[in-house]
Amino acid sequence: SSGINAEYGGDLLSEQNFSVNQPTAKTTLQEQRREELEKSMDPIELKIMDWTKGKENNIRALLSTLGDVLWDGETRWPKPGMHLMIEPGQVKKMYRNASRVVHPDKQVGTSNEELAKRIQMELNGAYYQFEDSELQ
Repeated sequence: SSGINAEYGGDLLSEQNFSVNQPTAKTTLQEQRREELEKSMDPIELKIMDWTKGKENNIRALLSTLGDVLWDGETRWPKPGMHLMIEPGQVKKMYRNASRVVHPDKQVGTSNEELAKRIQMELNGAYYQFEDSELQ
C-alpha cells in the first residue's frame, strides 16, 4: 500500500489530478524516444546506433565493445581490453583481427550479412580517422 488510502485524502489527491494507484509510466523522455525509434527504425541500424553511441570514430572503444554488436554464435572475438590497444601497432593488429571476424564477404548469403557490412563500415571509418590522426 502507498500509505494513502482512498478514504483518507483520496478525494483531495484526485482533485489535483493525482491517482492513489498510478500506473507505472515511462520514466524518462529518453526511454520514450528509444521506444519510438524501435518502432520506426531498421533493427540493424538501431543496433549499430546503440553500439557506436558515445564512441563515434573511436577505434579503440569500438574494438573493445565489438562483442556487444556481433551476432549470436560468433565466438572468434575475444573482447579485448583497452590495455591491449595502447600502441598504434596494437590497434592496427586488433583492427585487422576484427575485420577477419566481421568481413561481409564471409557472411554472404547469411542473415548476418547486412550487420557485418554496417559493422565493417563503422570500423573502417574509425580506423581511417585513427590513421590520419597518427600521421599528424
